[in-house]
Amino acid sequence: MIRPGFLLFPFFVTLAGAQDRPATLDTVRVSITRDSALSPLLVPFAVSVVRPDSTRPGQRHSALDESLFLLPGVFVANRQNPTQDPRISIRGFGARSAFGVRGVRILWDGIPLTLADGQTPVDYVDLDAIDRIEIIRGSAAALYGNSSGGVVNLGTALPADSSFGVRVRQSREEGAMRRMSAQVNGRSDVFAFRAGINHASGKGFRDYSRLRATRASARATGTVFGNDLSLHLSALSLPLAQNPGSVTQAQMRADPRTADPLSVRRKAGKTVEQRQVGIGVGRKIADLGVSILVYGGTRDLNNPLTFATVTLDRTSGGATFRAELPARLKNLRASFAAGIDLQYQNDSRHEFENCVDVPAPAISARCPVKGGEMGAIRRNQREIVTSTGPYAKAELDINRHTLLT
Repeated sequence: MIRPGFLLFPFFVTLAGAQDRPATLDTVRVSITRDSALSPLLVPFAVSVVRPDSTRPGQRHSALDESLFLLPGVFVANRQNPTQDPRISIRGFGARSAFGVRGVRILWDGIPLTLADGQTPVDYVDLDAIDRIEIIRGSAAALYGNSSGGVVNLGTALPADSSFGVRVRQSREEGAMRRMSAQVNGRSDVFAFRAGINHASGKGFRDYSRLRATRASARATGTVFGNDLSLHLSALSLPLAQNPGSVTQAQMRADPRTADPLSVRRKAGKTVEQRQVGIGVGRKIADLGVSILVYGGTRDLNNPLTFATVTLDRTSGGATFRAELPARLKNLRASFAAGIDLQYQNDSRHEFENCVDVPAPAISARCPVKGGEMGAIRRNQREIVTSTGPYAKAELDINRHTLLT
């Protein structure tokens, strides 16, 4: 006879005692607000700080959207096209840009990547060098001149302690794209540096999307005779970047890898050679802090499109001056800051007929040579743009909960 019964499972409860040592997080400070580095909790602006691999570990470091896609109010559209930069929008600013970045100002170690006319090429940024990204959203970004939508500041990694290190990395993506990078960094009592180079070559997901690019960057900081010095160097060599173009929905459904036939026939793509240098000097005179940053660069572009071939020879540069003075007003802490941003841009732009696929019977004055990438000239212009952005800022610390700005 089978008798019903009960099976009892003993449960054991373990009471965990409180940890002897509380966890201590790294201090987070931001400098994008044009102040001395402050805690984000003390900044009266919409500010975010992110480290590239903190949102998604194991990033490829191939595009900015990998680090920015989780930030509130920030939208990045990346077409995965080697000839087009991602479009960055902050709270809607920059969303109407047909290509690239407009309406949002981007800095790299304090040096503007955004030009005097508002364009922001980011194809020469060495993303393997970026250690932190600071973002201002909203009108506070007007502290940087023509950037009322927002500001993104990219920061280069420097070693935190007295050490010397070398890092080599290699990866392979879907398709046949290979990426290799090498970095070296070191620090002493008065000097710190970081230098790196990375190379990408191969084919992307789509047809006619081959890429070959080499980026290099270096940053050094030090103190000499009481002056805080900084040096920033960057360069890009892009001898090959094919443009697969846009396709219809029907073409995409039939073959997601297909390229626009006209883009292939016209050999759409671009080649770029870019170089930039920046030098900064800062000094403390009594309580007054003064800093100067001077930068300049050149960019040579050859850009065959389906309707024309565009060439560009660009020279750009600028300077930033800043002074900051802490003070006390009736036992209240106060600080005053003022500065000015100056930028200059000189573009020599030419536009030619694209005659790559013109058949022999169609040779004309517009395309005098069969198969030529550059036919008759359609546009020859010189574009000179200057930008001046003065600013002033005052802060009064009323109490631990109230800060007037």
